[in-house]
Amino acid sequence: MSSIYQLPLKEKYIEVLLPEPSQSPSFFAFAPHKSGSVLLRKVLEDICDINKIPVINIPKLIFKHGESVSNINKQWDVILKEKGYAYLGFRNFPNYPSSFKFQNVKNILQVRDPRDMLVSSYFSEAFSHPLPNSGTKRESMLKARSKIINQSIDEYVLEKSSVFLKSYHTFSEKLPTGNTKIFRYEDIIFNKKNWIIEISNYLGLNVENDEINKILEKVDIVPAQENHRKHVRKVTPGDHKSKLSSKTIQKLNEIFNGVLSRYNYI
Repeated sequence: MSSIYQLPLKEKYIEVLLPEPSQSPSFFAFAPHKSGSVLLRKVLEDICDINKIPVINIPKLIFKHGESVSNINKQWDVILKEKGYAYLGFRNFPNYPSSFKFQNVKNILQVRDPRDMLVSSYFSEAFSHPLPNSGTKRESMLKARSKIINQSIDEYVLEKSSVFLKSYHTFSEKLPTGNTKIFRYEDIIFNKKNWIIEISNYLGLNVENDEINKILEKVDIVPAQENHRKHVRKVTPGDHKSKLSSKTIQKLNEIFNGVLSRYNYI
């Protein structure tokens, strides 16, 4: 039986429908902005559909209401269950109830070279990212877009670097290493079939070969040429080398030295 819960934000509540749970253990998927987060979500949605696991996408729901995930109040433990659900769509680590233990569930973290993420973020924020129809989130995104189109890409990535660095540090601090599977965008973007198999095996879920091929038909997209107004603009790793000045790259190397070393980007 489905249940409706009230998700508390700072100034209001949003209704969340929890379908009847499956018998599978719950899991969470995290992917920072511009790390292939939409790709990860779509693949996991299909895997969950095949295995009849209900998907709960809190960030998508909040975005539709024109709000930010950062506005989630910590008192939302009734929505978090250790069994029965897939919690998808998290690009940042949310405020969460201290009573919920992430070490009791499996977690997926997808990462990407932060220098490429920043380049991708520039084109997304300036040209292609969809806006909510209303709300404070729409207003903030429109304001940001107006500013970005008057910046150079080098100015943008240096200004935004602290946001991405904080995101990586938070994931490193909050997610338990013993039950968090890390995937690198660079390893999976041209080898999605093995990636889907790895995800399924890690979660203990069954996906047949013909089902994998159907998933690939929908997500295995490699643009013939770059289009900065499309969400899938350019998937090739190393894009920062052609978009940024050598001086900017050197500064980013210093800023992200720990992240680049941790995830084997240097």
